[in-house]
Amino acid sequence: MKRNIGNTETVIRLFAGVAFASLALDHALRHQWNNIIPAVAAVLLVTALTGVCPLYALLGIHKHPGKKTIHKPSI
Repeated sequence: MKRNIGNTETVIRLFAGVAFASLALDHALRHQWNNIIPAVAAVLLVTALTGVCPLYALLGIHKHPGKKTIHKPSI
């Protein structure tokens, strides 16, 4: 897949993913958050490292430089 996340959003996702991962490793979370926070961290880190957001691809959003901001997907 082609990159669909811009550089600024990549940096934001990377920092947010590291923050959520550190929360998950801290083990100070309540029981109901023990599975959610690591999953959010994993999604943020994977999308930041690959530059591809599957939800953006599904919705036809492209924020990578050189692309239109939003285009309609062909269904």
